[in-house]
Amino acid sequence: MTHTPARYHWARFAIALLSPLLIATAGCTAAPHAEAPQAKPTAAQKQESRALKASQKKLEQTLAAKKAEAASLKAQQASLASAQSAAASSSKAAAASQAAASSTAQASSQAAAASAAQASAAQASAQASQQAEAAARASSAAAPHGDTNTATVGQIIGNRNSHIYHVPGQAGYHMNSANAVYFATEAEAQAAGYRRSQR
Repeated sequence: MTHTPARYHWARFAIALLSPLLIATAGCTAAPHAEAPQAKPTAAQKQESRALKASQKKLEQTLAAKKAEAASLKAQQASLASAQSAAASSSKAAAASQAAASSTAQASSQAAAASAAQASAAQASAQASQQAEAAARASSAAAPHGDTNTATVGQIIGNRNSHIYHVPGQAGYHMNSANAVYFATEAEAQAAGYRRSQR
């Protein structure tokens, strides 16, 4: 289901307002070469011209801001889509992703209401990504990884990545055999820079 962002409507509105101003400004500044020189513009005409130029500049700035907001929304939608696909691996991750999508959608609607809310939308998007990553980490931590269980090896085994070693009799820990380092004694493990597991 695709929704047209409110910023798109603002952009169309700004273009509709700018077009007559640009045409009017072009008509005021274009001097025909064949006609006789015109009288100098009056103070009122100069003031009106300055007001039109200021209004045009303000509308151009508003249009640029709305385009930036639209780009930000597209980036947030892309971020949300990647967060949802990463979280789809478990039901807990999917629930966290739905909560993140809800907060991101709410933040996006607030951003459409006022451009000042854009910062809070970016913050909500970052939180959603963090929640999705945390959920993905939680789901991956629940499943045992690795082909080596330190409880069943029967000797001192260290993890090359974490520099933590396990001794026989401690709680089991699954790790990849490629990361396993075997030691004859605890002193040897400590001399190699490893510390004992706390569990």
